[in-house]
Amino acid sequence: MIGKSAAPAPFDETVEYARFNRFFAPTALFFVTAVAYAASWFLQGHSASFDRYVSEYLPWLHGRFQFLGSISAFSQSSYVAVVFSGLFTVPILIAVNAMGYWKTVVVKHKRGGVGRNTIFAIGFALLVIVVMPWFFFVFVPEIHDPSYLGMARVFFWPVFPMLAGMVFLVVANVAFSVLVGILKFVLVFRGRNG
Repeated sequence: MIGKSAAPAPFDETVEYARFNRFFAPTALFFVTAVAYAASWFLQGHSASFDRYVSEYLPWLHGRFQFLGSISAFSQSSYVAVVFSGLFTVPILIAVNAMGYWKTVVVKHKRGGVGRNTIFAIGFALLVIVVMPWFFFVFVPEIHDPSYLGMARVFFWPVFPMLAGMVFLVVANVAFSVLVGILKFVLVFRGRNG
């Protein structure tokens, strides 16, 4: 069974890192969600200019972009603004998490080990990093009546920026965990070979 010992960077690897995460997680969620909502407000009404940009530079997002535009222009421009906010905030979250991990785990020489199950944990994490963004940002839901959106409602304003903020936080944490796992494997391999 894959448990906590398989996690490349468990949230409570040290007492200090657990304390850091109790502050970091809610603060990071507030940060990414606030940036997503702010970007939505500041970039509202720019759907026409976004259409050309999305179709030319981000073609995999064009289907969702067109779907949203067929129902709500505000949700359409909000979608692009939220995607751009994620491209801005996710690297920041990874960097802040890395600094916290460095100060509370690495510098104190208290990092946990890695094992065979860590490979499975990293593989699952990579799957999460691929599937979550695909579902929440690329997948185009099928609706038959535009007046009744059903569960597709989560992809529209005002819900989507909050949902996207949560997805950004999960992706950033999982990506950080994968990076830590890879670095731990590299250090273990280097230790064995000289």
